[in-house]
Amino acid sequence: MKPLQFRLEYSNGLYAFRYTSGVNRIVEKNWPGLFKDWPQGRNPFSEFNVNNNNCEEVAIYLGLVWRLSESLTRYGMPCALKDEVARATAPRCEPVRWKYQIVAEQEGVLSDRGFVQTAEGEGCLLELRTFKDLVVMQRTTLSDAEAEINIFCLRAGRGRDLLKALQTKERPKLDRLLDSGEMVVDMVIGVDRGHYDSILIKSPSNISDRLNQLVQEYANLIADYESKVSQIEDMEQFLMALQSLALGKL
Repeated sequence: MKPLQFRLEYSNGLYAFRYTSGVNRIVEKNWPGLFKDWPQGRNPFSEFNVNNNNCEEVAIYLGLVWRLSESLTRYGMPCALKDEVARATAPRCEPVRWKYQIVAEQEGVLSDRGFVQTAEGEGCLLELRTFKDLVVMQRTTLSDAEAEINIFCLRAGRGRDLLKALQTKERPKLDRLLDSGEMVVDMVIGVDRGHYDSILIKSPSNISDRLNQLVQEYANLIADYESKVSQIEDMEQFLMALQSLALGKL
């Protein structure tokens, strides 16, 4: 098993935690049912964006971000396909001019490009009130190559400040945008060959203790899942297993 590991850096007043996947996935023993026909109704893709290409690891990435930011208000931004997101989440989508961008086109290498302008009419920001909101937003950005989303995690009442910064003509400065305890997460799910999964977390605060705690918990959850995956008999059991993988033992 390739562990879910983040590399810590510090620059310009911000702690940066970087993860990039490689050829070996963090979950190596998949449920065989992922690669068979699914019955109608709830399925891994509708509930966790998991399919037979981007497998159980997607549920873990989404769950990690949600749990890491549990004391904050989350605002999500798709980095492409804004219209699809707006239709899925309307009428809560606010237009914005800027998005954060990272690129992972080499194994283990993550390029941080910072704030870049969105294509005209593409920028969209919305409050993520539930874990399902996060799932829906991420799913609607999936393309043939990759899916990228931003999640801004702020103290209560700071949403208007964020929206103003992302609508201005001047390029936002992340170290001025984030207050103590807040963070931004950029997540990329690689779909096509040569595109890797990556997560970049930036914060003015050193959140290493909480992040490392979650990383260890996910290592234990993955080990437990892989030890029992051959015993999963049907779709409902698999969805329950994904729920535990994503959000811990509930």
